Parts: sequence; C-alpha cells; structure tokens
Amino acid sequence: MIIQPSEENGVTILVLEGRLDTSTTTIYDQAYAAAFAGGARRFVLDCAALSYVSSTGLRSFLHSIKQLGASGGKLAIATPSHMVLEVLEISGFKPLLTICPTRSAAVAALT
Repeated sequence: MIIQPSEENGVTILVLEGRLDTSTTTIYDQAYAAAFAGGARRFVLDCAALSYVSSTGLRSFLHSIKQLGASGGKLAIATPSHMVLEVLEISGFKPLLTICPTRSAAVAALT
C-alpha cells in the first residue's frame, strides 16, 4: 500500500495505491489520522490505483466516515475501480459515501 497525500482547494486528497487489507490498513489509518490531527476535515480518497479492499479496509473507511461526521467533516471516493465499487455496493457502504468518477468532481463535491 502506497498513499500519496496532497491538497487541492482545502481538500485533503489521499491517493491509495495497492491493496487495502489486514496487512496494510495501518498505513491508511496512520495517513488519515495524521491529516485529521493536522486539522483536515474534508477528504477525497482517490481509489483509481486501489486494486483490492477487504473488510478490514472497509472498517477503516467507516471509522473515517464516523469521525468526520462527528466533527462536521466530509469524505468522498474518487475514481473507484470496478472491483472497489463492487465491494462498496455489496457491503452496503455506497449510500454512506459520495462517489465521484473523477478526482476533480470529488473535490468539487466537498467544496
């Protein structure tokens, strides 16, 4: 798992690359927690290069959604691969998320 953080129009973007599973979830958790602790409250998770997400990864997404909701923040998923989108649909996460076809659309949805 490689995470490339950046910022665009006051929105924190985390580009997720690789697999988000039991062995890599801590990488996501640490990147998200560091940005949140630094004051970030609007996040885009760019999932174009995310090849797999497990139930453990979904739990991390849910933690982020809940924490942001409690603090007035927002989270959007950008460019999910077909596999990631299917997992979000099957797991029931799709209604909890703003899912956008492009990163720019996700940033716009949060600004």
